[in-house]
Amino acid sequence: MEVESNTQPHRISPAGAMGPGQLMPGTASLLRVEDPFDPAPAIDGSARYLAEQLERFRGNVRLAVAAYNAGPGNVNGRVPRNGETEFYVDKVLTRYERLRPRPPPRPSKPAPPAKRQARPVSTTPRHPPVDRPSTG
Repeated sequence: MEVESNTQPHRISPAGAMGPGQLMPGTASLLRVEDPFDPAPAIDGSARYLAEQLERFRGNVRLAVAAYNAGPGNVNGRVPRNGETEFYVDKVLTRYERLRPRPPPRPSKPAPPAKRQARPVSTTPRHPPVDRPSTG
């Protein structure tokens, strides 16, 4: 939303994309977003559209973001170089890295317990005890 419309809900692009998610009229209609300027349904529709692209491109975020911008039919295994999409993808991913929540730090692992060493095996043969006469 930040990159698409600078979070302005009533923005219209020169290409005709509308609202905070900059949905094209046909895309908004397919997503059943009746008013692309109404932030709640527009953001919901935009999120669903991005999720569709992530599924279509098997979790490849670069290609999904490119498809969101250029249309999925224009992404053939690579980010289109059309003078806009390649810059858009870099801008979105840079913003995403800056804003995404960081995972909580992993707890440090306790030191593993000390290994018990096996008793050394004697190489000297053992003999049964010898009976000795008593001295007394």
